[in-house]
Amino acid sequence: MTRVAVGYEQFLSTKKFGALDGLRALSVVAVVWHHTSGTPGPPISQRGHLGVELFFAISGFLITTLLLREFRREDRISLRNFYARRSLRIFPLYYAVLAMYVVLVILTRRGEAAGSEFTDNLPAFATYTSNWFVDRSGGESVVFYFAWSLATEEQFYLLWPPVLVLALILGGKRMWPPMVALVVLIAVSQVALLFADGPALAWKIAASLSLPILLGALAAIVLDTPRGFVTASAVLGYRWSAAVVFALLVGVLLFDIPGQLPQFLMVLLVVAVSITEKTVLHPALGWRPIAFVGAISYGIYLLHMLCANVVRQALGDDFGVGVFAATLSLVVAAAYISFRWFERPILGLKSRFGSTPQRGVPTVDARQAEEQKRIGNRRGDTGRKGTTMNTERRLIRELDRDLLRRQARTAEPFPHILLDDFLDPDFAREVLRSWPSFSDARKVGKEFRSINERNKIQVTDSQLFPPALVELEQALASPEFLDAVSSIFGIPDLLPDAELVGGGLHQTGPRGRLDVHIDFNFIEDRKLHRRLNILIYFNEGWLPEWGGRLELWNSDVSRCVRSIEPVFNRCVIFETSEISYHGVTEVACPADTVRRSFAGYYYTEAAPAGWNGQLHSTVFKARPRESVKARVMALKHASDITKDKVRG
Repeated sequence: MTRVAVGYEQFLSTKKFGALDGLRALSVVAVVWHHTSGTPGPPISQRGHLGVELFFAISGFLITTLLLREFRREDRISLRNFYARRSLRIFPLYYAVLAMYVVLVILTRRGEAAGSEFTDNLPAFATYTSNWFVDRSGGESVVFYFAWSLATEEQFYLLWPPVLVLALILGGKRMWPPMVALVVLIAVSQVALLFADGPALAWKIAASLSLPILLGALAAIVLDTPRGFVTASAVLGYRWSAAVVFALLVGVLLFDIPGQLPQFLMVLLVVAVSITEKTVLHPALGWRPIAFVGAISYGIYLLHMLCANVVRQALGDDFGVGVFAATLSLVVAAAYISFRWFERPILGLKSRFGSTPQRGVPTVDARQAEEQKRIGNRRGDTGRKGTTMNTERRLIRELDRDLLRRQARTAEPFPHILLDDFLDPDFAREVLRSWPSFSDARKVGKEFRSINERNKIQVTDSQLFPPALVELEQALASPEFLDAVSSIFGIPDLLPDAELVGGGLHQTGPRGRLDVHIDFNFIEDRKLHRRLNILIYFNEGWLPEWGGRLELWNSDVSRCVRSIEPVFNRCVIFETSEISYHGVTEVACPADTVRRSFAGYYYTEAAPAGWNGQLHSTVFKARPRESVKARVMALKHASDITKDKVRG
């Protein structure tokens, strides 16, 4: 069994765990199966309700990881921002669906026992306390009964972050006090289960602390510590570890083994697919249809019983595989509509509750200042206030040079770093608001329609930029930022490109793409060697199924090593070399959406170490499964060589 070479620093830099949406998809499909199929078949088919437990494990792990990352980055956790973000994600759809149930009960169940019971339970549903006060023994006959799991999660969100903050403060920012707090909560919840059926509300409340959600939180803390990460990685950091855990979980469910073992295995599965992005399960869990279902799983869970009732009326049957298939199809469509036109606009407000940007550390280089001046002079502007990291308006958050230096040095397949929340949130939204439409950009920019690059618009003339983009370009070219990037990558005397050759504003529409390539390596007229690429994305509400991912490939383009989604306010910086093969997957966004990015490149007058003196333009290569394109590209290359010989 080959161990995955994944480092602690690289794990800390992972902002999105690619397999978790796939696990969410499995969870919600299992729940829909449990409620609609009649659970035919072996014991495993009768345990779809445990999909909720996997949801809990993911929530506990992910929420705690995000809180600890914020604490590591900002030296504090903003409870205000956390609750604001959670409220924007959870409350709008929950209360909208609850309102739909209220209307439907009034119209269809008035005067019935089920309707009266729903009315009595409504205060508990409205306050996320249905797991304490609603009798669920009647199963589906209890209208909106599935809200108990959402109440459990919301109570965890309410309880755990303040406990975590308090434990970190009292423990001098060490990790063992939060671990102790979780162990205590786990012990209390398990003891309370023995008395939960009694009349005492206190026992019922204590028992509602979900074991997998607490274990998930505990796992997140363990992985956040170097020693804990090394220990967990020694067991779960292999390519096959996640598959082995998944097989064990299936076996436990198949043989209907009782107890808490399935919950423990679910948490181990979450850890195994998060500790490394290279497990054998990742291709399946990251498959676009599965990831799509996972991305909208919250809406699927809230809407699935409404859709099931519609299907039952249409088919005249309450349960069966056909009812399950029809319900799943209908609820996926309904959840997508909800996400696309209701949830996503609200989620856009979450960026207002991000981390507070900090100041940078200034340093000055004469040639950098000259290039910065050229950038300003091209706009009749010698440097507006507020465009660098250390002026009154701080546009770029402080970079932890030591941490990022280690990440860049250990990154695969070539040195690179990924920075989320790169710009001040208000400024990032200002840039987005000022972004020209695709049609407007097409009028003034360059459009690509080649075999290797299509349906993409590039605007490099900064005189055509709106003011916010001008500020962005100046900030990226500021001596302060250049000094930070130079320190991180170990490349002295970096220079910005005042002419934005190949860079600037990029927009890619549906079916647009950029094949795998290495970039041109030299600007002849200015004698500059290209050393770094910087990409910043401005795609609010971008869905995984829309593609457009930045791919980083190994040196022979036989394997994509890292795939990065172009989400809002994310920045990627990577070294440009003879092995830095990268590309963009095909964009599959709706017709009214485009993929937006701002690109910049950094140069040095000195040649990179080991340079062989050969100059080249962009060099494209076909992906392993693009055999037809590889032949076309070979023919085109041969044609170009023939033309060059004829000209010579």
